[in-house]
Amino acid sequence: MKSELTQLINNAQLNHKKAYEMMKEIAGGNVNQAQLSSFLSIFLIRGLSLVEMRGFIDSLNELAIKINIPFKTCDIVGTGGDGKNTINISTISALIAAGAGVKVTKHGNYGVSSISGSSNVLEFMGYVFPKSETEILYQLEKNNIAFIHAPLFHPSLKHAAETRKNLGLRSLFNLAGPLVNPCNPYYKVLGVYNLETFRLYHYLLQENESPFKLIYNLDGYDEISLTDTVKIGDLNGEHYFRPEELGFNTINPSDISCSTSIEDAAKLFKKIISNNGTQAQEDVCIANAALAIKLFYQTTYKEACERAKESLKSGNASKILNNILIQ
Repeated sequence: MKSELTQLINNAQLNHKKAYEMMKEIAGGNVNQAQLSSFLSIFLIRGLSLVEMRGFIDSLNELAIKINIPFKTCDIVGTGGDGKNTINISTISALIAAGAGVKVTKHGNYGVSSISGSSNVLEFMGYVFPKSETEILYQLEKNNIAFIHAPLFHPSLKHAAETRKNLGLRSLFNLAGPLVNPCNPYYKVLGVYNLETFRLYHYLLQENESPFKLIYNLDGYDEISLTDTVKIGDLNGEHYFRPEELGFNTINPSDISCSTSIEDAAKLFKKIISNNGTQAQEDVCIANAALAIKLFYQTTYKEACERAKESLKSGNASKILNNILIQ
C-alpha cells in the first residue's frame, strides 16, 4: 500500500487491475487504519477516475454475498454525504413506491457523516434487517420491499468500518454503495451530490443499459429536493427540470431539514409516512417515489406522481412500514 499511496499523492491514477486489487487488499484486512484513512482522503480530495471506479465496483461486487431475485426490482438510494441533513427522503420514497406496487430492494447503511442514515432510523424504529435471500424474498412477497443492510452482504468491508466511522466523511465507499447492491436491481433511481460524480455515474449506468434515473439537484442535494433545478440523467441523456415543471412548488431548504437526533428523525419519518407531514415534506418524497414508479410501470411522470400520492394518502405506504416493523 505504501508505494501505491506515494503514486496517488503524486497525482497518478490507478488502472483497473490495481484498483481492483487494492480493494481486495482492504477487504482482506491487509491495510492498516492510517493507510486506509490516507487512501480514502486522497480520493475525497481529487475524486475518482472512471477506470478506478470500475475497478473498485468490480471488486466489491465479486466480494459481495449475492442475492438472486427471480423478478425485476428497483433501488432508490443516494450516495449520501451531501451534508444537507434532510429528512430520510429516499427511505420514505421507497415505502411510498412499495405502497404503489413497486418491488423495492433498497440498499443502505448506517450514516457516516450523520447518525440518521437509513439503516440507523430503520433499526431505531425496530426493523430487523433480512439476513438471507430467503428472508428478502419473503419480505418482497409480503410487503413489496426489503431493506438490504450493506454490512450483512458486504462482510469483507468490516475491516474498513472503524476507519470510515472515525473519518466521519463521505468516501469512495459512499460513491460505490448505490452501484453494488447485491440484489442487482433492474431499475435504479440513484442520487449523487455533485456534477463530477453525476458524470461518472452516468457513464457507468449507461454501460449497463438497464433503466435508471440519475439525480443531482443543482444546489447540492443527492435527490430531488424541490429547492432548485434538478438534473436527471437516463438512457436518453440529461434533462433539467424546475420543481414547477415536475408539478410541484419550489420549497425552502429549511422545509425538508431534520434534527441530527435519531429520535427526532424517526418521529418525523413516521409523521410523514402517515400523511401527517407538511406539504413540502410530502411533496419531496412523492417527487422521488414517482421516478421509481415511472420506471417500474413505464408510465408518465404525471401519472407516477398520482400513484405516489395515492400510496401515501390511502395509507398503503404507512401500512407497509407498520407491517415490516412487527414481523
